[in-house]
Formats: sequence, structure tokens, C-alpha cells
Amino acid sequence: MADTAKPSLDALFMGQRSTLVRLLSRMVGSAATAEDLAHEAYLKVRAAERDRPVDHPLPFLFQTARNLAFDHLRRERRLAGVVVQDTTVEGVEEVPAPCPLRKPRPATASGWPG
Repeated sequence: MADTAKPSLDALFMGQRSTLVRLLSRMVGSAATAEDLAHEAYLKVRAAERDRPVDHPLPFLFQTARNLAFDHLRRERRLAGVVVQDTTVEGVEEVPAPCPLRKPRPATASGWPG
């Protein structure tokens, strides 16, 4: 069953790939990420077809891609919201200064520091 649907999904994906990538690129703001999301959507629809027939593969492909883009944006927003504890100006004043550098010892006759 999946083999008969494979050419139609492949043809749909290849025919609509540029439109799908443009949509995703506008959503996520990155052409490279959009390409990755489009490919992931294709793979998910391909896997879904193995479980059961997909009556309308093109809308299913676009909706899957949109959902993946929303997931990506949520993940990015969550990661951007993670604040790394940074040292304040007052905290920098409390950090001890590094030890002063020692002057190198003069070289001996053999050329090695003595």
C-alpha cells in the first residue's frame, strides 16, 4: 500500500517543495532551518502513510510542516528565555586579581632557564 502512494507523495513534495520552503522560511526566519523542517515534514508524512492511507497528502504535508515550524519556534523561544547567571559589575570587583607574572629566569650557558 505504501509503495503505491510513494510516487504521489514524492511528486507532490518535489512539485511543492519551493512553496513549502518559502512558507517555512517566512515562519522561522531561516532558509536553512526551513529546508530542514520541510524534509522532516516529508519524512513524517511518509511514515504516516505506512500506518494508514492519507486521503489528502498535500494539506497533510503543509500542516505537518507548519506544526514543526511552531514547535521549532517554541523551542527557540524557550531556549532564548534561559538566562545565564552573569557576573555584575559589583561582582567583578570582588573577583581577586590574578597573581602577578614572575619575571622569567635568565638562561644559563646551556640555553635553559636556570
